[in-house]
Amino acid sequence: MRSSVVLAAIIALLASCVPQLVANDKAKTVETEAKPADPGPGWGSLPFQFIYDGEAPEPEVITPVRGAELCGKFKIIDEGLLVDKKTRGLANVVVTLNHKRKELPEALPEIVQNLAKIKVQMTNKACRFEPHVGTVWTEQTLELGNKDPDVHNMLFNLLYNIPFNEVIPPNSTATKTLKLAEKLPRPVSCSIHPFMQGWIVVKDHPYAAVSGNTGEATIAHLPVGEWEFQLWHEKVGYLSDITLNGKPATGTKGVYTWKIGSGTNERLKIELNPKLFQPEK
Repeated sequence: MRSSVVLAAIIALLASCVPQLVANDKAKTVETEAKPADPGPGWGSLPFQFIYDGEAPEPEVITPVRGAELCGKFKIIDEGLLVDKKTRGLANVVVTLNHKRKELPEALPEIVQNLAKIKVQMTNKACRFEPHVGTVWTEQTLELGNKDPDVHNMLFNLLYNIPFNEVIPPNSTATKTLKLAEKLPRPVSCSIHPFMQGWIVVKDHPYAAVSGNTGEATIAHLPVGEWEFQLWHEKVGYLSDITLNGKPATGTKGVYTWKIGSGTNERLKIELNPKLFQPEK
């Protein structure tokens, strides 16, 4: 009788341990899957921070005329010049590797190749495009969406690819493939709601980034060596006159040459004079 009680206690103790062991195994699996593969020596990442060298301007509030029944519910602003008040970080600066795919190593790291499987989303939400500036590699699929309760259309004014105007009903998506690189970001608009404006960056390689709310951006897993990069912003076009790490720098058509080493490289702090963003008189 006593042996039976002891055996039952042991079984109960083991049973109580099993869920914890399974949970720990699952946690380890998730942790392992979430950790990106390091491509190792020969590849490096280049971080940027773009700073508006002045007082942050207030974005203009847009009062919609067409589509006011829907869009009047949202606070809509002109996203052409967005500066974070705390950091003076400049959003929506486009930085791209200024080379064609054939100029890069034939074999890219697996973590980079896997990007081709990821759908790039550009969505109508609260009567604006999310993101305001999107990037897509020609190996990727572009997914257009609409999270508003009314119909939108997305007019892509492309030069090297065939332009298209896709009607997107509420809560639906459409997919597109763009097979040719565009030299510059191309405008995206909605003719139903003309105040909606955005941009799409199309490259035949995966090395493009757009600065976020605090002006930070990173191009990851670049091949080591000296490479050309191009800087662009919708209010200015080419960013040809900058202050780079405290020193003035000039790049024809916004093109600069920087050396990439293995691993994470030193962040480039790029300050931009507010005069660049003022309309010409």
